[in-house]
Amino acid sequence: MTDTFLAASAAVDIAAGVVDRAASRLAEACADGGRISVSKLDEHQVVAYDLAHAAAAVEGSRAMLAYAEHGALESM
Repeated sequence: MTDTFLAASAAVDIAAGVVDRAASRLAEACADGGRISVSKLDEHQVVAYDLAHAAAAVEGSRAMLAYAEHGALESM
């Protein structure tokens, strides 16, 4: 593995941690009696939407890193 690949992998891991913490915080903000409140989630709709995009970007990045492991051409 190249230094670039390792750095990219570390960056994706960090981003995944940020997404996980944000999701936990959003769940706390939207909780009502141990369950998610739809009305509270509606109040945080923009954050939930942006978080979904961030989570998709992290998963897409993980897929690309996995593809890069198939060979030199794929890693470019």
